[in-house]
Amino acid sequence: MLDKQLFGLVLSLSLTISVFSSQPTSLTIIVVDQNSAAVSNIAARLKSNDGKIVKEIKNQKLGEIVFTGIKPGGYVLEIEAAGFQSQTQTIEIENGKHSIVVSLQIAEIVE
Repeated sequence: MLDKQLFGLVLSLSLTISVFSSQPTSLTIIVVDQNSAAVSNIAARLKSNDGKIVKEIKNQKLGEIVFTGIKPGGYVLEIEAAGFQSQTQTIEIENGKHSIVVSLQIAEIVE
């Protein structure tokens, strides 16, 4: 009887941990320029490590993009804004809410 109760407890804990570890999470990206001022007209893409677009957002709140419903794992983040150099970086998302700051540099003027 004790073995069945112990097995049930272990199974319950395992299922709880498994469900918790795969819960979707959110990522807030604050986009600023080299002077720490918020950047507008942002386009952001979140790609899986194999290059597939997972989420794409354009023109959210000034200087802020929020991806919700993201599964934990590794991603490639691409940020673009008019007049700035685009930026690509690899990120690792874990459970919970995450926030990162991305600083964009002004694009070179080509004549």
